Amino acid sequence: MKKFLLSCLVLVGLFGLVHPAEAKCVAPQGERGVALLIGISAYDGLNWPALANAVNDIDHVCTAFASAGFEIIDVRDANIAELNSATELFAAKASRADSAVVYYAGHGFEYNGRNFMVPVDAPVFASKDELDTEFLPLEKMLEAASKAKKFNLFFMDACRTPDPIVRLKNESSDDPDGSISPMGLLEMTQGAVFYSTAKGKPALDAAPVDSKTSPFAKAIASKLAIPGLELSDYFKVVSRDVYTNTRALDLGPQQPFHYGSWFEDFYLNLPKDQPDVSAAASPSAINIPMERLAIEDETILVGEVLENIGVSDLTRLAAAGDPLAQSFLGYMYHLGVGVRKDLDQAELWLEKSAAQGHPAGQTELAWYLQENEPDKASRTLELYLLAAAQGYAKAQSHLGFALWEGKFGITDKKRAIQLFSAASDRGHPYATYALGIYGKQIDESMRKLRMLADDGNVEGNNWICELQYQRGQAEKVAKDCSLAARGGYAGARAIWAQLHDQGQGIPKSPSEARYWARLATSQPELRQRPDLERVTANILSRN
Repeated sequence: MKKFLLSCLVLVGLFGLVHPAEAKCVAPQGERGVALLIGISAYDGLNWPALANAVNDIDHVCTAFASAGFEIIDVRDANIAELNSATELFAAKASRADSAVVYYAGHGFEYNGRNFMVPVDAPVFASKDELDTEFLPLEKMLEAASKAKKFNLFFMDACRTPDPIVRLKNESSDDPDGSISPMGLLEMTQGAVFYSTAKGKPALDAAPVDSKTSPFAKAIASKLAIPGLELSDYFKVVSRDVYTNTRALDLGPQQPFHYGSWFEDFYLNLPKDQPDVSAAASPSAINIPMERLAIEDETILVGEVLENIGVSDLTRLAAAGDPLAQSFLGYMYHLGVGVRKDLDQAELWLEKSAAQGHPAGQTELAWYLQENEPDKASRTLELYLLAAAQGYAKAQSHLGFALWEGKFGITDKKRAIQLFSAASDRGHPYATYALGIYGKQIDESMRKLRMLADDGNVEGNNWICELQYQRGQAEKVAKDCSLAARGGYAGARAIWAQLHDQGQGIPKSPSEARYWARLATSQPELRQRPDLERVTANILSRN
């Protein structure tokens, strides 16, 4: 007799919001859309393990979604009839909304390519025919969400590792429907799914163990309070927060990841049209050391700044002449992070920062000009040179690549390697990879990348995977490729798919190869890697 694989999952999907009497928060207008929040904690503890924090998670995220302008439908410890009724209500609300969100905290499983939610009164034994009546097929929720006019989004917080919970009645070993597998990928058109953990890894109900909320729900709520994070940036800062807060735990680290497709910027919490700078109080200074500023992803740093001091205080600092605040504000206006995209404002603030000689401002202005005003190549080169001369690792890495590729009409590969080496000494992950792949300093590159990876920086694992893939030896670092794939790196996901497809360094698995190939191809950045695009296309065409 085969066993279902349990997934204690939390789903958040963008749908219309309602607020029954038991709801702890309200959003009467729901101008952004509707959110169905489902938490099931009170399983009987015998057939299905109780989930202490599932309902608590609903309390935690409810206020965040309501504050962002979503109408709330609040459903707790629901049986199958109540889940079906909530789905019908949700469908009706979603049909009148631009966006739809569902948050499901509870158990779930997959069988024959279909995913199911587990109500509080679910049996432990079921026939195939009973699955659609005793459990809630997730496609019903997807159908309801798809009625929204513009966008639907699911967040899934799930223990997606195999546990012997549900058993199928009278199932034979040669069942044509195949074996049971963990919670799988959902088919999305214009929308996305945000999983709290990678396939085969546990989603923690509490972190630390005495916490009243899951680490995923806590991060969802806290980062949702930051206005103006485009969805992909929101995913990134939530993922970093969950990873950081679970890395030291016995079952950690937990690595959220997303999957889906959308063609226009989408914001859960809209950016501010005009920051309020009327308050007289002096804002706190930005507390990010140069060592971090020079090597860490700007999206993560900006998310930290916005969470700690906000757009208005950042604008006050910039207006008062703070060059770092000016650099951040210019970056934000350039990409529309936290504020509406405005290239004139972006260039204004970046020029102010660069004029004060700040290497971050010089580097960001150089990148802005490179992207938007390619006719100013000489100015761009000058700015990179100025920042690199101050030992700023991001500028050294950018300049090294430009000199290697002859981007500004100058090719100087010897100088490029020197710049990569200097940036690598300061801990810059890409420069360390470049030192190996371009400078042929493989051993030194691997040593430094391994230090980054061992310190919990998944970017180190990613570049180890990429470096060895370029050398035709990815199977030797399969664990690094696995960690980077689970961390959301498109290239690593494609490489990990290929390792599964060919059985290199790991057991051959066509189903795992398809799974990771689908994830990789859903990410726009894979288009920059035609070699890996061909790999994933080949896997998906054969299967």
